Amino acid sequence: TLLTGALDIGQGAETIHSQIVAEELKIPMEEIQVIAADTETTPVDIGSWISGNAYVCGNATRVAAGNVRKQLLELASQQLEASIDDLVLKDKKVYVAGSPSKALTYRDLVALSIQTRRGDPIIGEGHWRTMRDEPTHPSLATTKGRWTENYAFDAQTAEVEVDTETGKVRLLRAVTAHDCGFPINPLLVEGQIDGQVSMALGHAFMEEIMMEEGRTLNPNWLDYRMPCIRNIAPSEHIDVITEQYRVGQPYRTKEVGEGYVSAILAAIANAIYDAVGIRLLSTPFTPEKILQGLNKIGAVADTKYCF
Repeated sequence: TLLTGALDIGQGAETIHSQIVAEELKIPMEEIQVIAADTETTPVDIGSWISGNAYVCGNATRVAAGNVRKQLLELASQQLEASIDDLVLKDKKVYVAGSPSKALTYRDLVALSIQTRRGDPIIGEGHWRTMRDEPTHPSLATTKGRWTENYAFDAQTAEVEVDTETGKVRLLRAVTAHDCGFPINPLLVEGQIDGQVSMALGHAFMEEIMMEEGRTLNPNWLDYRMPCIRNIAPSEHIDVITEQYRVGQPYRTKEVGEGYVSAILAAIANAIYDAVGIRLLSTPFTPEKILQGLNKIGAVADTKYCF
């Protein structure tokens, strides 16, 4: 049973934490029960922000599972009269390398722990924080200072279509080359990239909070527009794996999420400039802004494409 304060808001955090426990303890994922995000019964978590769930909370899970593994090995070492270095974990058993018959099941070891340690089951604890040498994180208000020792990087390109008669812009294709360190779950990485590209579509072409004298003029879903499935553009991704998995070492995974919104927005803006010569400096990139720009430079009505 994994008890975690990490909140899964759709990015697959509980799947990743289960993968980590399964990897560290060599047990099937389907046998892991996750109890999450209830501070009455789970450890406290600072929240799913800075896109750091897989790195921060994942390493906390790794430490906790590693502590469980250590206890299993210590108990097995005493019972099997073998060095911990000679023990192997597999199929919910601990056995002596080269002697599979000399083995104890996890069930045996948990029972042994309860019998010999005054009723204590095997419980592992783990925590993790970024920038552990710093007393506090930088201030969000100043936006200065390092937030993590594990930044992600990406490069994105956009192909757009601009209708110079109506001013409407459409994203035809997006390509992302992503450095997210060691991808624990590649399918979730791809889903995150697709999600951020679709999120950027809203920023680029639709979403705008209209204010007047402190009043929101478009406070409902009829006036505040967001992309739906018919607006989504093809999104391709190129893996750039910069870290390797090493047993017993921290998972050098990096964020794969919000960072891709800013890059694709810039790529779309550059693509519009390449197509019609208009440099837009604010979102959304509305038809009105395009037409205003075209009137200023006297462009002819013609549809152009760019990559």
